[in-house]
Amino acid sequence: MSEFDEMLTKALQPVAPPETLARFLAIAAEAEAHRAKTGKRWFRPASGWGLLYMPAWPRVMAGGALAAVLLVGGVVGEQVHRRHQREAADAEFATSMRITDEALARTRAQLLQAGVRLDQ
Repeated sequence: MSEFDEMLTKALQPVAPPETLARFLAIAAEAEAHRAKTGKRWFRPASGWGLLYMPAWPRVMAGGALAAVLLVGGVVGEQVHRRHQREAADAEFATSMRITDEALARTRAQLLQAGVRLDQ
């Protein structure tokens, strides 16, 4: 048998599920039996894992809050992005104005050396 076949055989051997999975499945079965018996979705398992089922309104409120946070985050992110673009454009404009001013100053100096006066 090759090394690959040995590794494959070892990887495909069955593994026992973790104890927590068995506990979770037992709690889920207990919760389903409770819901079938009472018709209520509220359930607090004996193991103390908290509420397994909740009514719909907290989930809707949580979903609405999450949507609001994402919306506000998107708007704020867009504003920050626009501000960065504005700042970059302002910096680029300032640089181009400085370069233009320097070029005009050199041109004026060359014209003065040639004897051309621009203030007449």
